[in-house]
Formats: sequence, structure tokens, C-alpha cells
Amino acid sequence: MNRYGLGPSEVGRLIDKDHATAIHSSRLVKDMLLTNNQDYVDEVVKWADVFHAILPNGKMSNIIIQSRLESLLNSLTNDKSAMIKALDELREKISKSATHLDCSGVI
Repeated sequence: MNRYGLGPSEVGRLIDKDHATAIHSSRLVKDMLLTNNQDYVDEVVKWADVFHAILPNGKMSNIIIQSRLESLLNSLTNDKSAMIKALDELREKISKSATHLDCSGVI
């Protein structure tokens, strides 16, 4: 959960559950991976394929990125115009660097 800057409450809201369920689920996944439970790992891989089909183009990644950016900006300033300016500058910088990438065959 913390890998993406989201706590149990935020993860719970994303999956429409309470924070305790998110904590328990996280611990269960860690336990199953640490014990190398092959059946569990196989099922996780199958579900990853399902989620990839349901959430194409990294929709979940976008949600996580947006949430982290919003939290970070809110922690730095309350000035909405400064936030917009910073995001516009970031978008421009990313746009410039993206023109140098070869994305042929990706879409």
C-alpha cells in the first residue's frame, strides 16, 4: 500500500472496503508470497490478467498518480494557481521528453 503513497483508508476506498480489510488483504498477500504458495501465486497472475483487461492503459496507475500528486501539492501549498502552474510546467516537461520516445507498436 505504501509503495504508491496510499494508506489503508485510501486503498479501502478504492476497493469499496474498510481500512481493516485492506490491511488484512495486504498481510495475506505478503504471507502467501513469502511462503511461496504456488497455487496462490498462479491465481494472482490470472487475476492480474483480468485486471489488465478491465483497466486498460493503466487506469489504476493514473488514479494512484493523481492521488499522490494531489496529496503532494496540497501538502506544499494552498494556492490553486501555483498548483495549476506547477502541473502545466510538469505536463510540458513530460510532453517534451515523450517526443523522444519510440512508442511505435505500443498502441
